[in-house]
Amino acid sequence: MGNFLGTQLKSYRQRNELTQKQLANILYVSDRTVSKWERGAGYPDIDTLKRIAQLLDISLDNLLNEREPELYFEYRSEIILFHLPLLHIIIPNLSELLWHNRRFALSTMRHKKQLIPVAQGIFSVGFFSSGVFSLGFFTKGIFSLGLLSLGIFSAGILTLGFFSAGNLALGAIAFGNLGIGLLALGNLALGGVSIGNFTLGYLAIGNKAFGSYTSILPEHSNLPEISQAFSLLRHEVPQVIDKWIIGPFLTVTNTSVFLYAAISLLLFIVFLLFSSCFSLFWVPILSLAAIIFPLLTDHHILFTTMLF
Repeated sequence: MGNFLGTQLKSYRQRNELTQKQLANILYVSDRTVSKWERGAGYPDIDTLKRIAQLLDISLDNLLNEREPELYFEYRSEIILFHLPLLHIIIPNLSELLWHNRRFALSTMRHKKQLIPVAQGIFSVGFFSSGVFSLGFFTKGIFSLGLLSLGIFSAGILTLGFFSAGNLALGAIAFGNLGIGLLALGNLALGGVSIGNFTLGYLAIGNKAFGSYTSILPEHSNLPEISQAFSLLRHEVPQVIDKWIIGPFLTVTNTSVFLYAAISLLLFIVFLLFSSCFSLFWVPILSLAAIIFPLLTDHHILFTTMLF
C-alpha cells in the first residue's frame, strides 16, 4: 500500500511542481508526514485517503487496492509502415474519466494529453488522433474526421484544411453551414468565390449575395441554375476570373464523369475510415458500394442537396 501510494503522491507532486510542504498544506498534514508516505514508511487514515483519492483523480477503490486506473483501452497493429503502425486505436474509458476522474472534462488540454495519449498510425482512432487516415474528437492527418479536425481533407464540426467540410469550415475549398475560404460553399459562405444561401465574396452567388460581382439565385436552386448564374457573369468579370474560375467551374459541373468520380472518392474515403475501426473485411465491400452508389443516384440532385 505504502509504495503504491507513495509513487502516486510523488508523481502528482512532481507533475504539478509542488514541494512536499505545499502538498502537505493541501492535505492538512505536515511535510514530514508526506515524506513518510512517499518513502512507504506509513499510510494515512481513511478520511485523508479520501482527500488523496480526490486529489489524484483516482477512485478510492483503486487507491486501496493498489490498482492503476484504466483510463483508456489501446490496440496497436503489429504491422509497421513508414515507422507507424497500420492501425492504432485508443478508446477513452469514459466511466473512469468522467465518474472517478470528474475534473477531466474541465481540465486543460495539456492535462488531458497526459491522461490519454495520442493515437498515431496509418489508420488512427482516438480521443486525440494523428495519422494518414485520422478519426476521433481532436484529429489531424491527410484525411481527418473529428469534432475538431485539421488536415488536407478535413471533415467534422470545426474543420481546417485544404478541402474542408463541417459546421464551421475554413480552407482553400470550404463547405459547411459557415464556410470560409477561397472557394466557399454553405448556408453562410464567405470567400473569394462564394456560393450559398447568404454569400459574401469577390464573386458571390446565392439567395442573398453581396460582393464585387453577384448573381441572385431563386430558392431551392439546382445545379443547372447555379451554372447559369455563373454563365451570366462571364461577360462582367475580368478575363482572368473567367479563364481560371468560371470557365473551369462550368466545365466541371457539366461533366457527369467528374461528379461521379468526386462522389465515389468521397464515399470511398468515408467508408475506408469507418471500416478501419471494425474489420478490414469490410473494406472491399464498402469500397464497391462507393463505386456503385453514385450510379444509382441522381448526382445533380445530390450535389445540390449538399450545397443547400
